Amino acid sequence: MHPLFSITKADIKALNDEQARELVARLSMADLEAQGLSRASVTWGGNQRAADDGVDVEVASANPIKGGGYILAPFTAFQVKAEEFPPAKITDEMKPKPAGILRKVFDDLAAGNGAYIIVSTRDDVSKKFLKTRADAMSDALVGSRHVGKVRLGFYDAQKMADWASAHPAVAVWLRSALGHFGAGRHMVRGRMARRTKLPSSSSTMASGFFDPAEKVTFPPSKP
Repeated sequence: MHPLFSITKADIKALNDEQARELVARLSMADLEAQGLSRASVTWGGNQRAADDGVDVEVASANPIKGGGYILAPFTAFQVKAEEFPPAKITDEMKPKPAGILRKVFDDLAAGNGAYIIVSTRDDVSKKFLKTRADAMSDALVGSRHVGKVRLGFYDAQKMADWASAHPAVAVWLRSALGHFGAGRHMVRGRMARRTKLPSSSSTMASGFFDPAEKVTFPPSKP
């Protein structure tokens, strides 16, 4: 992989709330497009800190999703946090105080055989501590009629770095958002465009998405 497209967990940890949420939205759209599905199935936006019933990015595809990927079901809700998210915070997020009642979004997810994923861009946890977070999510459903009906996932900084690295165009957007190019989008259109054979509509690179009908080739990594 060319170093330009290799995203690290340090890159992910540097994102603010809005950037983290946009990253999840862009990756979801890129995943869908890679499967020949419509990116219009992704909904996101609004004030990051506004009441959102526990959903920052929603995927609602009318078509099946390939298994084994980062989007766990055609109907998937992402809650995105640019902060560390230990088990206690997970419980409060899924069953907010003071009532401690499971969020209503789980009614919809269970009815649609959906999935709920918490993304913590500041967490970097071992397999052991990842399990404690997964257990906290499962425990939050105990006592409800939704046990076994909603797939659950917890993505930390490394998981998000792996996902971002799988989509070169999104990786370029992320690096630009973090200011790694100095001149930002101008660099993508200019100096990088001179080194990289881009399609005529090179704005697709700057926006974070390629037109799948256009062929794009990248220069080999220098030793």
